[in-house]
Amino acid sequence: MAFLLVRVVSEGNWIESLLATIDAWNGKHVVVSPDVDGILSACLICDKFGAKIAGSYDGRFLVVFDGVSASELRDALWLDNDISQPGILCIGQHLL
Repeated sequence: MAFLLVRVVSEGNWIESLLATIDAWNGKHVVVSPDVDGILSACLICDKFGAKIAGSYDGRFLVVFDGVSASELRDALWLDNDISQPGILCIGQHLL
């Protein structure tokens, strides 16, 4: 998997960055923030792509659901989280 972190540098390219992130994702798992916008984002993405919620991350603690493996977490789309680790796909808002 190629490294991709969505960084919006201008207002005009955020849609392209978002679509590129989703295209790079395998569509299987998401990790969500445990707040309303994270959960709603997960509902939308899981409904659209048939993904499973693998866990929840609040910036300090990661809770893993249903025995999801480390490789599945690494390949997951992290929603409403800004993750700056190589290889992690995320759609966040706070660092943008």
